[in-house]
Amino acid sequence: MKNDMPKTVFWFATLLLAGLATRWIPHPSNFTALLAVALFAPVVLSGPWVLLIPLVTAWVGDALLGFHDLVGVVYISLLALVAIGRLIPQDGSLAKRATGLATAGFLGAALFFFATNLAVWKFSGIYPQTQAGLANCFVLALPFFTNSLLSTWLFLGAFEGIRQLAPSRLQKSVKTAV
Repeated sequence: MKNDMPKTVFWFATLLLAGLATRWIPHPSNFTALLAVALFAPVVLSGPWVLLIPLVTAWVGDALLGFHDLVGVVYISLLALVAIGRLIPQDGSLAKRATGLATAGFLGAALFFFATNLAVWKFSGIYPQTQAGLANCFVLALPFFTNSLLSTWLFLGAFEGIRQLAPSRLQKSVKTAV
């Protein structure tokens, strides 16, 4: 049986550090690696690590920066992004992989935007519980979506670049389901 532990440790540490560093350093709102961490985990990790990395990254960040009322929605959304990440092609042409990364990035950022802003509208008390209040919530959150989408694409590209340049023992794609 092949030992994937060096690869697992490398990618767990890489994704964790990227996710935490981009939350801690000053950054525009929602411009972090967190969504890309959740989307890319199934490309490079297997087993329980796939689900643990986005949750550990989010939890450690929240523990240090402060928890909020919508952590449950955020964490469930991150797990949904892991499912989307399973659709990213792990081999094939550069165009196929880039298209898969871009599509997964868009779908992941859109799902996260929809879920979290629906929860903000429903539970925060900031917006009236009307169609106009819902529309206002989503319109005012569009700059956050833009930042989430751009940062997700940026970090997915960076992670794929690392995957392609990493030593051969760490490069092999993981195709094992959780």
